[in-house]
Amino acid sequence: MSTGESHKSSAPKWPSWANALVAPLLVLSVGFHALLLLAPLPSRPVPEVEEETEPEEEEEVVDLLSISSLAEAEPGPPSAAETPAAATPPTVAPPTAPQAPTQPVVPEQYPETPPPETLPPADPPVSDLADTPAETQPVAGFDPNRQAQLVNSAIGALGREPGSSNFDLTDQFPGDIWDLYISQWAAATQQCFFGSIDRNGYTLPPPAADLRYLSRNIQLVERQDIPRTFAGQTVQSLGQAYCGFDLFEVQDGGSPILWVSLVPISPGGSTTLVIFWQADPRG
Repeated sequence: MSTGESHKSSAPKWPSWANALVAPLLVLSVGFHALLLLAPLPSRPVPEVEEETEPEEEEEVVDLLSISSLAEAEPGPPSAAETPAAATPPTVAPPTAPQAPTQPVVPEQYPETPPPETLPPADPPVSDLADTPAETQPVAGFDPNRQAQLVNSAIGALGREPGSSNFDLTDQFPGDIWDLYISQWAAATQQCFFGSIDRNGYTLPPPAADLRYLSRNIQLVERQDIPRTFAGQTVQSLGQAYCGFDLFEVQDGGSPILWVSLVPISPGGSTTLVIFWQADPRG
């Protein structure tokens, strides 16, 4: 037996009815697969999305043509020449200075009529006159010889107690008294009683006639020395009437003839300055 024959004899043999059944099944299988390939696949169901509470913003529709046209029309960066200058704040004009008043035009030639005379300075206030000694004229019927006699008599007797003490230290005035006390007086007070004064000497202002410096208490001078010195005259106290110090008026025969000032020098009035006036120093 040949090899081909042996191979054929070894293959299984199908019955005739099986062969008749396989042929139509094969055709149906091919047709079914062809339908599967041509039929569209079913789409999956889209999952439902919960609606948002906020309203959806309307999508802006961008026109591509307009964007391109804007891109072409957009100018490039300006050059240095085309860059406008930075805006400067408006300048405020400085306030105009007030114009000086117009000066009157002075004529080259003065008028023939003379200018009015300037008025004399106004009189000083009354309060200043009270502290400033003034020259006064003696009253009518005044006897200057009698006045001089009374002054000389007072100078020789004032401060000297008969047969006992001598309190007159006028020859030592001003000296140390200037340094200790009178130099500390106000200028107005010094001018009330002195024309000038320093350690080495003094002058009296008018109408002062003379002075005495006594190492005696001012109260004793007032109560004892003044009445004893003017025993034949009437002495009337005028109070602190001149520059804040005691002033007395001496009357002879009922008429004023002499005025006397008492000024305390040392503290407590332990030394006293007595000034004789030929007229009322108050003016």
